[in-house]
Amino acid sequence: MTYGSLLQERRRQLHVRVVQALESLHADRLTEQVERLAHHAHRGALGEKAVHYLRQAANKAAARSALEEARSSFEQALAVLAGLPQTEATLVQAADIALELGPVLTPLGDVRALLERLREAERLVGPLQSERHACQIVTLMADTHIRLSNTREALMMAGRAVELGQRLGDHTPSAKARNVLARAYYFGGDFRRSAELAAENLGGLSVGAIDETQAVPLQVQDGYVLLQSLGALGRFAEAAPHRADLIAFVDTIDHPYAICVAHHAAANLSLAQGELLEARSSYRRVIRVADTAGILLMRAATVHAMAFVLAQLGETAEAFAHVREGEELLERAVAKGLLFDLVVGFRNLSYACLLLGQVVDAKRFADRAVEFSSVRPEYYPWVLQVLGNLASHPASFDFNLAERHYHEAIALSEPQGRRPLVAHCRFRLGRLYAVRDQRKEAQTQLDIAATMFREMDMSFWLKQAESARKELG
Repeated sequence: MTYGSLLQERRRQLHVRVVQALESLHADRLTEQVERLAHHAHRGALGEKAVHYLRQAANKAAARSALEEARSSFEQALAVLAGLPQTEATLVQAADIALELGPVLTPLGDVRALLERLREAERLVGPLQSERHACQIVTLMADTHIRLSNTREALMMAGRAVELGQRLGDHTPSAKARNVLARAYYFGGDFRRSAELAAENLGGLSVGAIDETQAVPLQVQDGYVLLQSLGALGRFAEAAPHRADLIAFVDTIDHPYAICVAHHAAANLSLAQGELLEARSSYRRVIRVADTAGILLMRAATVHAMAFVLAQLGETAEAFAHVREGEELLERAVAKGLLFDLVVGFRNLSYACLLLGQVVDAKRFADRAVEFSSVRPEYYPWVLQVLGNLASHPASFDFNLAERHYHEAIALSEPQGRRPLVAHCRFRLGRLYAVRDQRKEAQTQLDIAATMFREMDMSFWLKQAESARKELG
């Protein structure tokens, strides 16, 4: 044995003795010492004991939102397991750790790494024929595919997860699978089905327990889908009590990611309805909590929407700053392959720049939205509205192009029940026809828009439509 290897063995033995001493001295409060135990057990090459303490340390770090620290400990545990003989126990532990990585890697935005871990876990537990693990893994894989804009794969896997959950006869895995299926419907553009399923899911939930495989409680996830779906459908009165319940629920828990998700849903609903001050307040809450907890994913999902809100409120300097940051964060998401929010993000930046008089940038962002709508075709009607707005702007006016974009957006949106989007396009058409002095067509479109805004209680936009109608005489 060489001097170097002898020294290394002595160091290993020293780490082992430290573990033994800590376990003896702090037998009744090992949790307080778990980070030190994990470090020394790992350095002491204590195998399964190292895995045990590393996993505990990771979950403890995740609980206080120290996500990078949690990730490091989980990955060290997986590395130790990979060097141990494969038994049923080690295979199950590897699968469990992959699932526990879900609420760590998701807020960090590293969902591709999570998907690889889940595929490996699926391979490892396959011979065990554990339907419970299969259901949990497939559910989280479906969620990951949603975030990667693989809608078809997400729907397929979510449906498989629901079947597995039903076979288990256990409410919890079935509820998780149904939640992911509702989200897959939403991101697939089937807002009616996503709203219906999310509402059913919420009705079947009695407690808000957070388990190790969930980034946020199911109440928050289903509540988010329900608010997003009802907002897309223009059912704001129906959404209001659900929004109040969702915010009241997250106020009772110490869970930064859940708080961000809930307030983001509330902000999106306010923005869709035209309640700009409420949207600004909620988005600011998301950014504040996300910054404190280091949840970059939620900041990235919020800054571009905030830019649009600020531009509408005339807060120019702050809006410009959010446009610049929003572009930077969206391009980072592109580099990571996180495509699920890009169409909405670039659409919001285009809207903001148009309001700020930056037509060239508005066109550039609209082109990016068009580019990514190829992987999110359900968002294409929103992109068409952006293109219509650009074509109707004085600096880039093209009557025929704007008219075509608005009518195409309406034709795609009406079958899906996207009443707010239809109303906005009708309103824009009315103003477009007014520019060309086509008074009859303008009156018709503005009257339809005003009626729709009134029915949906979109008072801000109703005033805009009524004002435009009065200008016609």
